[in-house]
Amino acid sequence: MPNDYFNFDTQMVPNTKILADQVNSQYALIEAAFDKLSDPQLLISGASIYGVDSGAANSYSVATPGADANLNAGRLLTFVPVNQNTTVSTISLNGGSNRAVVRNNGDPLQADDLVAGQPVMLIYDAANSKWFLVGATDPQLSTVFRPGIETVGGVSYTLTPSDEAKLLLFSNSSPVTVTVQPDSLQSLPVGFITHVNQSGVGQVTIQAGAGVTLRFASSAVTRKQYSSLSLFKTGADEYSVIGDAEAVDMETIIADAVDVAVDEKINIVASLPNPADPNKIYFVTG
Repeated sequence: MPNDYFNFDTQMVPNTKILADQVNSQYALIEAAFDKLSDPQLLISGASIYGVDSGAANSYSVATPGADANLNAGRLLTFVPVNQNTTVSTISLNGGSNRAVVRNNGDPLQADDLVAGQPVMLIYDAANSKWFLVGATDPQLSTVFRPGIETVGGVSYTLTPSDEAKLLLFSNSSPVTVTVQPDSLQSLPVGFITHVNQSGVGQVTIQAGAGVTLRFASSAVTRKQYSSLSLFKTGADEYSVIGDAEAVDMETIIADAVDVAVDEKINIVASLPNPADPNKIYFVTG
């Protein structure tokens, strides 16, 4: 089968003489074939795929041991870029033709996908004549982890796993309730975080479902329009609420407590009970 290393082109016929030059020429071809192979130790260690870059930004020139420029499907290459890329880029391997470098999803490179001094690994796609990066780049990852934004127009909302790391903009003019269900109904992972923003006039209240504990300094209600609250799951059925929350009116709380206490002391009755509670005040109407 024809190959890139050695192809036997002089058939030897049994019981016939052959010139030494013919034999020597075949041995020379075999020797040349072995010269194309990498050092066995390089193959064992994986260093045969490691190249040295001497190119410019966006136009990389990489040399590997053995100087093999053949671009076979699945060929691996690692190198350390000397320069950061600023746009789409190409690689010339061992003096061969320039081939485009693309992200692992096939998209063209963006600025800073190749970082000077940071090793990269690529695999060659012969069908499309492109080098694919193995693994996501830092700019790709920053996009993946960039919070999503979703506008919610209703007055009631139940959190789900898809709300992870989102900014939820509640635009209704009426009060809005955001419910956190217990793990038995909607299991959100510990470390789950989401952000609630009152983009409309209606205040947003984060409400705990049955068995859920919300921990906060003052309240779980947005203070005013454009206030935001972050909800962070700290344990099983337990969350912390952090942000621009409505302050608790201590005077109202105290007044309500006094009213309750007074209501418990004063009793309006048709006739005085016997025995009467000495700790209560009775108003007899009969």
